[in-house]
Amino acid sequence: MAAAGLRAAGGLAGAAGAGARGAAARLLLRRARAGGGAPPPPPPPAARAAAGGARAGEAGPAGAGESAAAVRQATLEWDDRDRAGLKLRRRARMRWEGAPRRVLVVYKWKEPQVEAVAREVAAWLQGRGVQVCVERQAADSSPHWSSCEVFCKTKPCVDLAVALGGDGTLLHLASLFGGQHDRHAALPPCLSFAMGTLGFMTSFDISRYAATLERVLDPATDQYLTLRARLRCEVRPAQGGGGDSGGAVHHCLNEVVLDKGANPGLGSLDCFVDGSPITTVKSDGLIISTPSGSTGYNSAVGGPMVAPSVPCTILSPIAAASLSFRPIVIPEASTIRIDVPADAPYPGRAIFDGHSTHIIQAGGSLLVEPAVYPLPMINLRRYDRDWFHGLTDKLLWNKSQLPRASPVG
Repeated sequence: MAAAGLRAAGGLAGAAGAGARGAAARLLLRRARAGGGAPPPPPPPAARAAAGGARAGEAGPAGAGESAAAVRQATLEWDDRDRAGLKLRRRARMRWEGAPRRVLVVYKWKEPQVEAVAREVAAWLQGRGVQVCVERQAADSSPHWSSCEVFCKTKPCVDLAVALGGDGTLLHLASLFGGQHDRHAALPPCLSFAMGTLGFMTSFDISRYAATLERVLDPATDQYLTLRARLRCEVRPAQGGGGDSGGAVHHCLNEVVLDKGANPGLGSLDCFVDGSPITTVKSDGLIISTPSGSTGYNSAVGGPMVAPSVPCTILSPIAAASLSFRPIVIPEASTIRIDVPADAPYPGRAIFDGHSTHIIQAGGSLLVEPAVYPLPMINLRRYDRDWFHGLTDKLLWNKSQLPRASPVG
């Protein structure tokens, strides 16, 4: 029988310090065990505590074998309702255990207009007793941030992250959490305000930031949340090889792209899924995408657009040599390894969320696994309605214009 609240750790967090491969296996096993009937209608707020809300506290110590939480200092009630009884644990209603006290504000610090709005938002938060954190680059660029704390990636202890900009700003925010600390702390919920060009993943209107923040910071108000999967990408050099990309770890919210760089001719990559050889990629490159990234570069090369709550990973070739080489969708918990052949005429290039780039020499490889912790995205609407709204209103999905009449004479 399904409970009103499920422990957040059962969804996307593995045992602390167990390794990404083991975490992915446990993730899949827990979902398989999560059976039960269709969840009942949500109980009234007063009954939630008695019904067993999912407390999402801090991660346990490394090696303790304790499960870590998917969201820090919040209670989740899973919103996924499936007639088959599956509990995918992607969509939830979140309620703070206490009002957030530390908020990270990320913005395009090189743009004066965006910085002015960021200062206004920061002042609003400070006026309500909230400690505001900003990145080092922002703090060094302007004396207006002297009253704010400098965010430290090695100790990313914030209750809420606010992004001011477009999708690129959100991707940058997500990249601030991960690396060697990705197994020890859950990511904070993220609230994104649209100040970019398209802003497919930024659902909130910046002109209404005060009303939005008032509601989001209220511990008595439920927030709609989607746990967006991320990719953990590790660059592995050739045996006995060196180079500047040995052992580098990146986390991607959208995608990692492997291509031939500026080299001419077709590239060649060997693809393995869960240890089994799948194919040799003969193309200009390969995109490994999350559902969040499926509407970006992946869609531009003919890959499918996938709702962010679907647990999967997408592999899409770029300008493949074979017409039969179509994009495929595999389970999210799969481990993907892409090898650059030892006899490759030139190295491969890995691009992580369009920001960081690493060269993979011949004989090297890229290991891609599901990250232990997802990015909790606060939504404007319930379920995947923000995503569908973005498809129709921003990408103009399935919208067409009637042909214009030809001029006469």
